[in-house]
Amino acid sequence: MFGDTYNLAPITVDNQTNDVRNLTLHLTVTSGRCSDKTSKAIIVPPRLISEFQLSRTEGCNPVTVSFTNQSRGGTGLRYSWDLADFGTTDDPNPAERTYQNPDKQNNREIPIRLTTRNVYGCETTVEHKVTVWPKIDASFTATPLEGCSPLTVNYGLLDVSTSLAYDYTWHIGTDYNGPHPPRQTYENPSPDATSIKTMEVSLEVKLTEHPECSLHTSQTVKVYPRVFPEFEFTDAGCNPLTVDLRSLTKAYGTTRYEWIVDGQAIGNTVELHPVLENTSHTNDQEYTVKLRATSEHGCTGEVEHKVVVWPTPLANFAFVGPALHCPPYTTRIDVSRSEGTNLSFSYDLGDGKKVDS
Repeated sequence: MFGDTYNLAPITVDNQTNDVRNLTLHLTVTSGRCSDKTSKAIIVPPRLISEFQLSRTEGCNPVTVSFTNQSRGGTGLRYSWDLADFGTTDDPNPAERTYQNPDKQNNREIPIRLTTRNVYGCETTVEHKVTVWPKIDASFTATPLEGCSPLTVNYGLLDVSTSLAYDYTWHIGTDYNGPHPPRQTYENPSPDATSIKTMEVSLEVKLTEHPECSLHTSQTVKVYPRVFPEFEFTDAGCNPLTVDLRSLTKAYGTTRYEWIVDGQAIGNTVELHPVLENTSHTNDQEYTVKLRATSEHGCTGEVEHKVVVWPTPLANFAFVGPALHCPPYTTRIDVSRSEGTNLSFSYDLGDGKKVDS
């Protein structure tokens, strides 16, 4: 008797055309000199191949990808795309998608899958990956962004990568490579304080392994001109001395003034005429006059000069002997009570006769 089952070698049936093939499978069974034949019809649909092409498989963040459906296997095919961040769609050729990588150190691999089905219930799936390289961040701080000359600016990254993924190039008046540039000091060379210096400072960041990926950001630094304070003045005179002060200051825009004498504020106009006194009869009195000028941007400059008030001598005398005699007579005058230095005297009796001594 025959066994329960006869296992024949597997038969591979394929159809690499785009049409259904109708085949007939013939089976011949032989036993000794006896044999029997039978046959059955086989319907072989086209081989189902799920395939697609990506316009890009890797690139700088973000990566924009378009999809080309290259599936085949006859007519009436149905498709199901898994587009990762963008969910699923049954569109045969989906619109392009843009993929992001929020990680600033590591690549992101995004699987894209296409499943294709035919009317015979056959189904195949294919997967390709999109690699998005690390995100580049070129944001930076420049503090302060504006100020008076000389202006010292500190630079820093808003978000420093903890890996070696980035290469940094700073253009801040000088070129510097690295994440932490030194502070910079900028001058405004305007000799008459009439112009504001503006300059663009920037940071360029590249991926170390993919230098074609770069990002450039910039900011504008403003350096206001320094104040050049100066004034003309009466430098010396007798007590009481009216000092004529007039500012010759060069400053940008509307200027504020503050006049200071020996630490005491005395006025805030362009011109001033204070009266300075000397209570001594023998010594000079020296005053320090300072002008503090402030531009409309808050830039300040100071200058000071010395003013000397000479002493006024004290005139005093007494008659030696009786002051009343029958004329004509000779009288003597004691001037030792007068005060001052290097004194000289002149006498006038009111009769138009003047005597110097």
